[in-house]
Amino acid sequence: MTNPKQWLNQPYPFSAEPNAVWRESLFGGLFVLFFLFIFQPFGLSYPSGRSLEWLQVCAEYGSVTFVVSVIWGSAIRRLPQIFSEATWTVRKEIVSTLVFVSLIATANLLYTAWRYDLSLTWGRFWGWQLLTWGIGIFPTAIGIFLKQMRLLRRYTAGAAALSQQIDYQYKEHPASVVSIQQVTLSGDNQGEQLLLSPDQIRYLSAADNYVQVYFRENGALKNRMLRSTMKKMEDALAAYPNFFRCHRTYLVNLDHVQHVSGNAQGYRLHLEGVEEPVPVSRNLNDVILERVKEG
Repeated sequence: MTNPKQWLNQPYPFSAEPNAVWRESLFGGLFVLFFLFIFQPFGLSYPSGRSLEWLQVCAEYGSVTFVVSVIWGSAIRRLPQIFSEATWTVRKEIVSTLVFVSLIATANLLYTAWRYDLSLTWGRFWGWQLLTWGIGIFPTAIGIFLKQMRLLRRYTAGAAALSQQIDYQYKEHPASVVSIQQVTLSGDNQGEQLLLSPDQIRYLSAADNYVQVYFRENGALKNRMLRSTMKKMEDALAAYPNFFRCHRTYLVNLDHVQHVSGNAQGYRLHLEGVEEPVPVSRNLNDVILERVKEG
């Protein structure tokens, strides 16, 4: 059983993709609208028979929440050194969510002060914050706990099945003689080329306008950086079906996958002679299952 400290440091899924930001912002705005309309918290209420007017007020608060959510989503996309799935944990998810909730509470307080001509005081500010945190902290922690445990179980079980499939295929079809074919990977800089056998290549990773190629040579793992895009590298290796774009920034040689592990963020491919595992995008879960089955 994982203790609380260990659980807080467990990996947790994170996404700042534009579609996800808009979808979650819309959901957040609608949630606030209906929550306020039904429960009337913070001393807000409407006289009997004026429900339509109250619905409009709730829609205004929902709109404030939507705008803050979009701004927050856009901001975290511009801070990849902080908001990165590679280092994202349960602890960071909880803290980030509570900061986000505080921003929404502040924005709605400012809107309330403007709409109802209320004076802004530190007492009122902290009152709103404490009430918002009191309402939100337990559902937030419980929701994150349940999601992390559900995803961890799913991907751990799936990874075990994939590893079993890989072991079976290796026993049925052991590695053959290394191919003497060679492929040329070219960069955008003049004379920037890398000539390798496809069997040598373990994986490629992209960052900005560069691609890092990891390959085995003389029994050691080496790497070479090329000024290029992952799309160009993918096209150069298109003739070799063992290469798979498993992530937006990773292209992997499936022939060298030794086993698969899983955590709440998804699957991780462990390659022969490579220490760091390669992540698989969660939207490619079904695809990686099919590719492994195909062998």
